[in-house]
Amino acid sequence: MNPLSLEFKEDDVLNIFINGDAAFTTNWTYQSRYMNDPRYSKIVNKGSLELIPVSNEISKKRKTVSVSGFQGLAILRNTKTLVKQ
Repeated sequence: MNPLSLEFKEDDVLNIFINGDAAFTTNWTYQSRYMNDPRYSKIVNKGSLELIPVSNEISKKRKTVSVSGFQGLAILRNTKTLVKQ
């Protein structure tokens, strides 16, 4: 694993991942286009998009979810009233 993959920007990490030098990455869903395109990737048909892993200790205590960057939507637990529009 390239230790710098923990410090690079998203596109830099994507390039390390599709070069086969990182076991996984938390990145946007657009990276699937690159990881399965032989013009860019050395890991064609070897990668997949999955939920971000969580430890067994945490998953036993509460439900967890994953989100793809901007696609997340949440309502706070202490919300009293939702306004319909």
